[in-house]
Amino acid sequence: MASQTVNVRVAKTKLLKALNTALEKKQKEKADYEKSEKAREQQLADIKKSIISLVKSGKLVVKEVSFPYSYRNDKELNEVEITFKHKIVMPKKDNNFHEHQNSNAIEEISNAIRVLEMSDEEFVKTSSYGSVARYL
Repeated sequence: MASQTVNVRVAKTKLLKALNTALEKKQKEKADYEKSEKAREQQLADIKKSIISLVKSGKLVVKEVSFPYSYRNDKELNEVEITFKHKIVMPKKDNNFHEHQNSNAIEEISNAIRVLEMSDEEFVKTSSYGSVARYL
């Protein structure tokens, strides 16, 4: 069966409304990610402080001390790894958010909205609609 093109005309107002909704969603995702990353950074800072206080109080027992080898810094010891017998729950990072893809989507949606707002046409052709349909 041969593929056929579909010629559809979409009202510009409906497409603008849908694009604005998609833009708001992407911006909200970005804001939520930034908020969760700030909270994660604060949790990590709190963990660092608690480790320092546990070491000072003597409640943190050292399990192992090692000097990681690096062929670049063979003559100098710049790092020391210390392993403790204490369980610390590290905050999880959101791996579902892709900052680069989100930024590109926001930029493309914003550009599409600007172009559509400048247009005098009442309806949008399929070719124009197809380039932004993936964000709807």
